[in-house]
Amino acid sequence: MQGTVLAAEGGQARLRDPSGAFSVRGLERVPRGRPCLLPGSIP
Repeated sequence: MQGTVLAAEGGQARLRDPSGAFSVRGLERVPRGRPCLLPGSIP
């Protein structure tokens, strides 16, 4: 899963890639590391 982060909060994120915008859930289970789920970032 890759794309530009449009919004992230409450364990959910809205991302956009060349195919369009999509939502993901379960961010609380993503391993912690370098902060990358911030609006405008590209993971």
